[in-house]
Amino acid sequence: MTPPMPSTSLQPIPRDKRNAAEHLRSHVESMIAAGRFAPGDRLPPIRTLAEQFSLPPSTARRVIRELCDKGLLTLRHGSGTYVRDRGEKNDGRKTVAVVLWTEDKISSYCVHAASGMIDAAENSEYLLRFYYVPYYDYTRTLDLPEEIWDCNAVAFLGVYDSFELRNFRGNRPCVGLEMHRSLQGVVSPVSIDPYAAAELAVEFFRNCGVRTVSVSTMFTPLHRARANAFIDLWRQYGHYRTVASHKELPDHPPEDTEGIFFSSGTDHNFFLTLLKKKYGIPPAPDRMISIDGKSLLLPGYEPANTIYIDWQLAGRVVFAECRRRLETPGADVRRIGLMPRLHLLPSAPKSTTR
Repeated sequence: MTPPMPSTSLQPIPRDKRNAAEHLRSHVESMIAAGRFAPGDRLPPIRTLAEQFSLPPSTARRVIRELCDKGLLTLRHGSGTYVRDRGEKNDGRKTVAVVLWTEDKISSYCVHAASGMIDAAENSEYLLRFYYVPYYDYTRTLDLPEEIWDCNAVAFLGVYDSFELRNFRGNRPCVGLEMHRSLQGVVSPVSIDPYAAAELAVEFFRNCGVRTVSVSTMFTPLHRARANAFIDLWRQYGHYRTVASHKELPDHPPEDTEGIFFSSGTDHNFFLTLLKKKYGIPPAPDRMISIDGKSLLLPGYEPANTIYIDWQLAGRVVFAECRRRLETPGADVRRIGLMPRLHLLPSAPKSTTR
């Protein structure tokens, strides 16, 4: 069954420690990158945006004006704010196809990476062309648009190496954000460094006094690599058991000497939502941690301990790798590991192992 289309209204984002104005700026940029706001579309009124992001109207107006100065929006007096038509003319520039997975074109971290690519490509000799190729758990085969191979390079934003890509040619430089496999030496994989993430997770569980960790992973090569890196490091400190997903975990929070490692923030959030439904309030996830930082970025996610990166920065890294391989024909494929950081909830134990 095809998932329902998203609401046409802008979704509010829960506030965290980051500035609310940055939330508004990032969200509008990301929705433009995802195609949720297409060229010519009118944005909600300033007052509506201000209310949804808990901002004074003057601050929301300043953010919108900054996006106008950046060339993303245009203000039509007496009419409203519109997404600027930046044009599809090539003008002799090289093109990069951006294959983007968008679950609903709003709640995907990949649209934030796409926004980073747009920033990096601004005023360059490269033109980005976006293609939306969604994937879901019930299929393992994807058909890629033939026209992406007419571009000079291809950037995949999402775990596309987890599926059979029937139209994959590999006759262009390819870069894959959140991909683990190089697909026979064609794709430069870019992802959170799994070994650096494992070190942060081990430190977290040691500070918690945990002796046994349940390792919840998914079927993708990326998530298995994260789980394996953690297991290799954790085995010298305690015991572990692996589970295929949150569905195999007990429906209660972990005991004092037990912890749960999630290789995906999505799986982590599913489990927290299950506990919230059962107990009525979200239990403090003190001995649980996940990798990817979706709880810091996406609306509707429960607060969580997480290991994260700046996804807009990741998009800029993807663009830089596309550019490097285009400007240096025959350049080797590289595996790029992005160094993560640790975000802890106030209730989490303070570091004692460093």
